[in-house]
Parts: sequence; C-alpha cells; structure tokens
Amino acid sequence: MLYKVNVPLCREHLVWIVDLQRQFLSKLCDSTVTARIVDEDWVVAQMPHLEEKWVRSFCRGKDKISRVGRPLIGHMQFIAGVDLPMKEVIIDSFEHDIQLLIDIEQGNPAAHPLHGLAKIGDAAVREAVRGLLETFYNPQFYANHGYNVPLGGAAGHFHKDVFRREFDVANPDVVVCPLCDGPRNTEQVDHIYPKSLYPFLSCHPLNLVPICFQCNKLDAKGDKPPLNNDDIDPTEKWLHPYLRPLLDWAQTEDLPAKDLFSTEFSRINDETLPYLVSQDPLIAEQLKNLDNLVKLTREWKKVLAITIREQQRNIRRFKHRQAPYIDEDLLRSKLQEWAEDRRRGIGIDPHAILHSYYYAATQDVAALFEEIWLYSEHMS
Repeated sequence: MLYKVNVPLCREHLVWIVDLQRQFLSKLCDSTVTARIVDEDWVVAQMPHLEEKWVRSFCRGKDKISRVGRPLIGHMQFIAGVDLPMKEVIIDSFEHDIQLLIDIEQGNPAAHPLHGLAKIGDAAVREAVRGLLETFYNPQFYANHGYNVPLGGAAGHFHKDVFRREFDVANPDVVVCPLCDGPRNTEQVDHIYPKSLYPFLSCHPLNLVPICFQCNKLDAKGDKPPLNNDDIDPTEKWLHPYLRPLLDWAQTEDLPAKDLFSTEFSRINDETLPYLVSQDPLIAEQLKNLDNLVKLTREWKKVLAITIREQQRNIRRFKHRQAPYIDEDLLRSKLQEWAEDRRRGIGIDPHAILHSYYYAATQDVAALFEEIWLYSEHMS
C-alpha cells in the first residue's frame, strides 16, 4: 500500500461476477427453497441467462479448500437447507461487506467492521458459504476456466490473466509491488481482505490487487486481514492500495515532505537499518501496521545491504573513470545525482523508494556519509 493504484477498467466485469454470486445466494436463500429440490437441473433453471454447459460444469466442480473439497452442488444444498433466520444472516453479511468497501471509496467512514463469516455461528454453514463463494475465484477465475461476461471492454472471456493485463494498462507508472516496492515478476493476485475470512469479497474489484510473491507468503501477509475490528473505523489504521494509499508517487515530483513520509536509517552493530517514519500519528500507525503485515523493513534490510555494495561499486567506477581524487563536496554532489536518478525510477524500478532515501540520507546523516567517505579514501 505504499502506492496508489487505479482500479482497472475491467471493474465492471468483476462487479458482474459479484452480482452472479448474489444471484446464487439469493436463489438458495429464498424462503421457499429447500435442500431437497436443489440439484443440477434446478440450478440450470434458475440461471437461464448463463450457458447451460457452464452452469453444469460449475455445479460439478469442487471447492479448493484444504480438507474440504466438497462438490459445489453439495454446498448449495446445504445452504438451501438452513433455516430462514440463517439465510437472512447470509444475505445480510454479503450485502454489508460489498457495500462497506463502496462506502469507503465514496468517502463515507466505515463505522462498522466487515462481517465476513463472523455473523454465521454454525461452523458447517460457514464452510458451505465459504466453499461456494471462494470457488467463484479459485478455480473459476483462473485462465483454464473463466467467465463469458456479456460486457464490452476487457474481453468476452474474462479471467485472472485478463485482470492482470488490465491492471497494468490502468497503472503504467506502477510496475512494482504496490505493497513493498519490490519486483512484481513473480506476482500473485492478492485478496487484500483474505477470501478465507471474507469470502463475500472473493471477487470484489476493490479487494483484488497484484502483489509480489514475497508479500503474499504465509510468514508475511498470508491470510492476515489488514483490519482493527475493535476500532470504530476498522480500516482507518491500515493503508489500502485503492482506498487509502500512502501516496500517488506518479504525481510527486520530489520526495514527500518529511512530516508525511520518510525513510530513515540507523547504524547498529555495523549494519545500516531502514525505518519507515511519519510525523503524522495516523500515518505512522498505518506504516507500522504495513511493516508488521508484510515484514517490510525485514525485506528492505536485505535489499539495503545489496544497495550499499552497489554504491561502493559506483564510487569505484567513478574514481577509476573520472575523478581519481574525490573531495567531500564532489562526493556529496555525486550522491545527490544518484539520489535524483533513483527518485525518477520510483514506481518503475524495484525498491527505488528505498534507494532514493538511502542515497539522500548518505549526504545528510553524518554516520552514513562518514562510512562512504572512509570507503572513498580507502579506494585512493
């Protein structure tokens, strides 16, 4: 969430899938529907606007939840068989979570938490609802399945690879991971609010964003929800790439004011460590939460060690090719040049935010400059 990103133009295709989920739930949660009448033919009859072949294939598929793997028609029958109050809870939770993200997008504070499965007290019902709704994403959203969406725009046959391409078109200035600023060459489409806990958002356009493999690992973001559900606004203390980003770096000519955001560095036990800081208490809390979520400073520490070696190599090359003798002013000037070069790469080059701040800090932080100066002298 270091970057503001734009929702791709295929948003309406995802909205179509969300509405399809709504149709399935509405049919199954109708007060007149029981488990006994729900079979493949019944589902086909309820969805005359869909290709029969697709509906039958969907019904025969199984969920991809570990240790569950129930056929979709079984999940549908189970949902149809619960009592009316439980059906109302399912529908209310679905509509509540869908609307909450839209409210935040429109600038209305979220004075209530996402429900997810929390309002569904029965574990078996939770399993059935999750199994059905997650399947709209995995495997149905994958390229070997997909949806024939009757809308113009992105594509007739819509799937995750199309979403990725449309995301890139909508965000030409952000080719790095929007969460950590790292490379996105092994990207995964992430659910900001994990589908295992919030299956009603499994295909929501404001809940899907391409991020790097490193951020999506189980020991990083994994299935951890970026929420404080005990707060009046559970989303307030968390950054969100669509709804509450740190910055629109593409619109930022220079590094932002330090009271908004900065990266600072400390020398501890012969190591240089990065820290994300802000003088704004709310942003500082958001940065702390982001760091805890994706282990950002842990990863940046590894990158910084490589950056320092790169900087030393640049100094060696500069001395050998252009300036055998470097005084402090010339070194500071060169560091400033390198910092500006890195800043121009923000959003395009991996870890350019970290690089920009580090090269800038080496001019201003005495301990960092001294280390570089001594290295430069040693190269004489």
